[in-house]
Amino acid sequence: MNILPTRDRRPFQHGFSLAEVTISIGIVSAILLPIIGLLATGTQLATVSQDQQTSSRIADLVSESIKAEGGIHLILLGEHSSGFPLDSSGQETLLTFSTDGEFLREVTPSDYSSGVQDDEKAAYLVSASLTPVIPVSGSIPRSVPILQVEIEVQHPAVTAEDDRTGQRFTSRVVAP
Repeated sequence: MNILPTRDRRPFQHGFSLAEVTISIGIVSAILLPIIGLLATGTQLATVSQDQQTSSRIADLVSESIKAEGGIHLILLGEHSSGFPLDSSGQETLLTFSTDGEFLREVTPSDYSSGVQDDEKAAYLVSASLTPVIPVSGSIPRSVPILQVEIEVQHPAVTAEDDRTGQRFTSRVVAP
């Protein structure tokens, strides 16, 4: 009796089974989802870091301008030069700056609290004030007038004051 080899009636199969595909999708999802979450968090942290860096640069510009003018007159250079008195009574001077940290203009207290709507370049709002300080330590004579410089930089300029994030910077300078 001759036995002929029998052929498998199923055609030769190529590809993956449903179980293999399901497992591989699960593995890829388990790896990629946390990575995508880290990318989103990284982008958000980069934006916050850039805002803080610009705020620091603006505060440094305002502080250096106050020191250069002896703490009495604030002059900032932007598209146009501007100068305005900054007295030592603690009165706030309110300013706007662009996203690049470029000085734009002085703003009113109502624009500062409600947000600057009429200037699309305005990104940061700054409040600067000078207050006299009496030295307490023996290292500086009481006859030397010292001013405390307080600068608050808030972002974004178009939103109301309660909805902005900000940084406060404090320094002291010798008055002229």
